[in-house]
Amino acid sequence: MPVYSELLPKFNDILPTLEHNQDVFGVDIGYRYEGQKRTSDLAVRIHAERLIPFISGHDVQLIHYIASVNATHRILETEVDRRIPRLTMQPGISIGYDTAGTLGILGYDVFTGSPKEAILTCHHLVKGGSRWPIMQPSFSVDHGGRQHIIGLVDRIDPNGDAAVISLLARRQLRFEQFGTNDIITAIAEPELGQVVMKSGRSTGITEGIIDGIGTYFVKTPLKMRQAISALRIVPVSPENQENYEVSFAGDSGALWYKQGSKEGIGMLFYGEGNNVPPYLEFSLAQPLQELFKRMHFTFNKIV
Repeated sequence: MPVYSELLPKFNDILPTLEHNQDVFGVDIGYRYEGQKRTSDLAVRIHAERLIPFISGHDVQLIHYIASVNATHRILETEVDRRIPRLTMQPGISIGYDTAGTLGILGYDVFTGSPKEAILTCHHLVKGGSRWPIMQPSFSVDHGGRQHIIGLVDRIDPNGDAAVISLLARRQLRFEQFGTNDIITAIAEPELGQVVMKSGRSTGITEGIIDGIGTYFVKTPLKMRQAISALRIVPVSPENQENYEVSFAGDSGALWYKQGSKEGIGMLFYGEGNNVPPYLEFSLAQPLQELFKRMHFTFNKIV
């Protein structure tokens, strides 16, 4: 059974040959599937909408990807408190402008060298450029208005789906993930098999397992097809017979973190669409180690 490091050369060979193929959604290293069941064996995986010519072999697997539309109005009735105006801002509640998402990462912007309180979130939640407003709750879906503006876009990430939001001094801050006592103050390197959890606007507190690490091709406000390094997170159950949802639309921006140590792992930015089979349920997250470095962001005020 190959290990992750042994598969990296093959991953690096395959990725450039498929990055311009419009049928390919992603290439990663992750757990092999037998039918609809996740195994413990690793392979280089190609996620595609239809059969394509690719390098065959025991170490390579084609995984079906179904492109479908997500609806950001979907939300569990038990999570309605997350999408109303709140006097105190904390991770896990609704924010956005063009669409609804989650205030997942509350920390400090250190771009200028002097730490200032800020939000790191997904660019697609605002779509606009510098000084574009963001509301809590979101403007377009959760009925936030100009009186609910909490910050302005400071800068965006040209290599991913991220934006730093400078906060306006209008509300108190609370750093616990909504619905928990968890305060995330450190980050860790993602590993296959890690069990992670998040607190999001639409699905609340959920858990999943990292089943793939690689590159995925998604539409962002800057590009029709952006290659983004990411983690693939799926239900812990190998077959997901319970139809467990790790995330819905509206959870973008939520922070995935390790269950045990409470270290941050990734920022949720994408997931499967509606009406797909349970075994194809997934969530994508941008690794925090790379993202924090690119965006000059930290959980700690003293740097």
